[in-house]
Amino acid sequence: MTDESEAEALGLARGLRTSTDGVGHVRVVTPLGGVVDIGPDGFAILSLFARARTVADALDALAGLPEPRPDEAPAAMVIESLVEAGAIVPVADAGDVWGWTDPAEHARMLDDSRRTDAFVAAVRQTVRPDDVVLDIGTGSGILAITAALAGARHVYAVEASDIAAIAEEAVAANGVADRVTVLRDWSTRVELPERAGVLVSEVIGADPLEEDLLATTLDARRRLLRPDATLIPQRLELLVQPVTVAQVNRWASRIEPTSVASWRRAYGVDLSVLWASRRQVPLQWTVEGMTAARWPVLAPRTTVADIDLRTLEHDWVEAKTEVIIEQPGTVDALIFTFTARLTDEISLPGPPWADEPSSWDTSVWVLPEAIAVGSGDLLDVRYRFGKPGTVDGLSCTLR
Repeated sequence: MTDESEAEALGLARGLRTSTDGVGHVRVVTPLGGVVDIGPDGFAILSLFARARTVADALDALAGLPEPRPDEAPAAMVIESLVEAGAIVPVADAGDVWGWTDPAEHARMLDDSRRTDAFVAAVRQTVRPDDVVLDIGTGSGILAITAALAGARHVYAVEASDIAAIAEEAVAANGVADRVTVLRDWSTRVELPERAGVLVSEVIGADPLEEDLLATTLDARRRLLRPDATLIPQRLELLVQPVTVAQVNRWASRIEPTSVASWRRAYGVDLSVLWASRRQVPLQWTVEGMTAARWPVLAPRTTVADIDLRTLEHDWVEAKTEVIIEQPGTVDALIFTFTARLTDEISLPGPPWADEPSSWDTSVWVLPEAIAVGSGDLLDVRYRFGKPGTVDGLSCTLR
């Protein structure tokens, strides 16, 4: 970076997308189509630019992040690579909203009627007069406002990004500013003047746990909620489904067994070293849900983990399941999705949905090599997330 760029106010580029790979590294897909690996602390570093600030200010803010936090020197190198890739860009006016704070992102979620209707219905069904509600990740403020309109005595709406300013305006516009307090911080750092009786946390990602739902829920239960508090969602069922993906190597950079021979024929060069050094673990990717919904499925969605957010005791998951193949074919990837149990009566199935677009992209774990399967074959699938000493991700083997 130049001295000039270091002094500029910077923010996240519009259109920025992220995913995680099989070893827990964050991968940033830039608006120009490039991919940057920013390591296991990537989300913490990106969060520094959820508001416009200089590099120096961002590194100063690093010290305020909760432990474990990234070291300053590696973080500075990551920031430099993001600037060079166009993922972090100059912001002419520090009041502008960028990246995660972009109202267009929240408009996209509001336009997802299946997602928003389910949460709004759950809030209306749950909240009673005199309830105190905690809304983690309030975004546009839609669920906090709904809770207030449903009769809540007070709502504490927590939002770390600068979309909080928009939420405050929305709260005022809907006439509930006297009963909704917007707290601009991470939920793990806020203190409330009273414990809440209802928790609303719509922080489910395309890869369901990537937005720290487990850690924030566990912290809220310990510090911010009454022992008898009601949670929305109350359970999260994690599901896998084997699929066949046409030309998976073209969009997920998988090297096929036939590639070496085809390169030799085309170019007269032996590049078998690339095959020998290929990736050996599944790679996480995200695709638009209606695209994934068109892929041939070889088995029904199968539960790999069922997490009760009301009783969970740690913020990590290690689980396994057996998938029974129904249709013979080739397993290229596993779709990783969820069903969120919002209340006893309301459930929200995650994407892919064939009948309408989703504001959630679909999480796909691409296998390093395709697996040929027949009807009745068994796949052993293991999932790990956040457990110390282990690598996050899905793995899959044919029994």
